Amino acid sequence: MKILHFTPVYAPAWKFGGPVTCISALAEEQARQGQEMTVLTTNADLAKDTYPGDGLPVQRNGVTVHYYEGNLAWGIVSPALEEAAAVHVARCDILHIHAIWQRTARAVYRAAAKYRKPIVISTHGALGPYAWKRNRLAKVAYHYLFERHDLRRVAGFHYTSRQEAAESAPYGFGRPACVLPNGLSEASWRRDEAAGSAWRTQLDIPRKAKLLLYTGRIHHKKGLEILPEALSRVMAARGGAMIHLVLVGPDEDGTKGRLNEAARRAGFGGRMHWVSTVPQAELCAAYSAADLFVLPSLHENFGNSAIEALACGCPALVSAETACLEYGAGLGMSGVAQRTSEAWTTAILSELDQSPSRLGAKERAALMQKVGIASTASAMVSFYESLL
Repeated sequence: MKILHFTPVYAPAWKFGGPVTCISALAEEQARQGQEMTVLTTNADLAKDTYPGDGLPVQRNGVTVHYYEGNLAWGIVSPALEEAAAVHVARCDILHIHAIWQRTARAVYRAAAKYRKPIVISTHGALGPYAWKRNRLAKVAYHYLFERHDLRRVAGFHYTSRQEAAESAPYGFGRPACVLPNGLSEASWRRDEAAGSAWRTQLDIPRKAKLLLYTGRIHHKKGLEILPEALSRVMAARGGAMIHLVLVGPDEDGTKGRLNEAARRAGFGGRMHWVSTVPQAELCAAYSAADLFVLPSLHENFGNSAIEALACGCPALVSAETACLEYGAGLGMSGVAQRTSEAWTTAILSELDQSPSRLGAKERAALMQKVGIASTASAMVSFYESLL
């Protein structure tokens, strides 16, 4: 089968978060399973000397990728990609779109209509209630002018969780849908004790200290502001025990400054560490170093980083609004219903008191049965075939 993925950004543009990781993993695994894979994307946030944006084919882990010049505007704009879209769409059997609220996607939709190609769309949480709250007036106008007409052309919808399916159903026009997690590569995400120990040493965190970890965008959506006070309470409850919090990711909206101030007020300032970026290949070391992964997010249609942590043997504590809880519950992941410092203090204390603090092979195997990339990619191809 000739499969074409369209996404505004693609590997190695890791800055754009979880969607880039899961889209590239899906495309690469589909290629490994014998599908003819092509990706249509832009070079936004990539080095122009390595990815010049000329649309010439680049081979990446079995996938043919066409990077076109992309500019960050309201979304990601690429006139060159829009002009070339029809050529690529005409060659595929099915088109998989990973873009909501993106002007450039409209040219891809038009090409699919012209050549009568079925479309699958992964919404990646962009139709959920939290997404609608941001720039609401502009999104409502764009939806009624363009997006709803494009979505009516979609043959099938992909959601990553039951939560996302329920939230997005009003915009699905009754089309067929599949619920499949963002798949993880069993080979890529695994525990590495030596790398974890070295990572702690690099950050000058004592071996006996309890290390809590967050990875992802530093953004108000992630709900991180409740952590400094909660961790200060944890320290007090454990008689001043050594607790450290490491936050990995780029500061997108000034949240870092607010967190530093909150930590200062709570008396936790000297225990908070910032790492702006970690190459994806080195994230296993971060997860392996941690005693607990924390994600107190306001809303997550999935929550890739929490599942990655579990796969590396690190327990995860997430908010009840984090949808991947349906895959990780009972396998080292717990949910906190209330987003208050008191509730998170209690939950963190409970997690740190459990022994052992590392997840074993049995839990990891059960997790991979649910979220392994091989089964996810295969199930997605079956969904394509049902639409064809």
